[in-house]
Parts: sequence; C-alpha cells; structure tokens
Amino acid sequence: MEVLLFITFFLAALIFFIVGKDDFGRKPIKVKKDKVESKSEDKENVDNKEEKKEDKVESKSEDKENVDNKEEKKEDKVESESEDKENVDNKEEKKEDKVESESEDKENVDNKEEKKEDKLESESEDKENVDNKEQKKEDKVESESEDKENVDNKEDNK
Repeated sequence: MEVLLFITFFLAALIFFIVGKDDFGRKPIKVKKDKVESKSEDKENVDNKEEKKEDKVESKSEDKENVDNKEEKKEDKVESESEDKENVDNKEEKKEDKVESESEDKENVDNKEEKKEDKLESESEDKENVDNKEQKKEDKVESESEDKENVDNKEDNK
C-alpha cells in the first residue's frame, strides 16, 4: 500500500512538471522587423488603452450620476408612498372614528328610548299604586261603615 502511494506521488509530480512547461524548452524565432512593428503597435495599443481608460472613467462618473438620480427617484417614490400610506391611514382612522361616533349615537338613542320606557313603566306603576291606595281607602271606608253597622246592630240587640 505504501509503495502504491509512493509511485502515484512521483507520477503526479512528473505530470505536473510536464504540463507546466509550455514550450518544452523551445523558443519561437522572431524576425527583427516584427519587433519594430510590434513596438509601434504596442505604442498605439497603449494610446488606445489610455483613451479607453478615460472613456471608462467618464462613463463611470455618468453611471454614478445616473445611480444617484435613480436613488433620489427611489427615495422620492418611497417618500410619496409613505405619504400615501399615511393619508390612507388617516382616512381609515377618520372612518373608524365616524363609525364609532355613529355607534355611540345609536347607543345614546337606545339609552334614551330605554329611559323613556322606564319612565313610562314607573308612571304606570305609580298609577297602579295610586289606584291601590284608593282601593285600600275605599276598603277601609267600607270596613269602617260595616263596623259602625255592626256596632249599631249590637246596640240595638242590647
């Protein structure tokens, strides 16, 4: 088992060594004219790269401005939405207050009606009490008259 690990280690090292070499020791042959042309091309490429960098910087600044504008618009939108929500909340509160006041008014009307009914009941009870008192008085008067008759009858019987 150890021998197998040892062999795989050396094989892997050899493979990585070979893969790491691009040219396997050979260098490409370049002509001197190509060097001169490549230098002029390199200068042009450097100039083009500088222009591209400047363009990128300008576009980045424009992008930042656009992002800032977008953020401002988003903030404005969020503010307007929050204001709208507040307005809706205020309207809902007003509706709730109105409903509450209406329910309180209904309760007050119901209470007034109950008070009227109670008053009528108490008046009718008072009338009944007065009638009962009158009846009692009449009964008392009758009983007194009967008592007088009885007394008279007893005196007559004596």
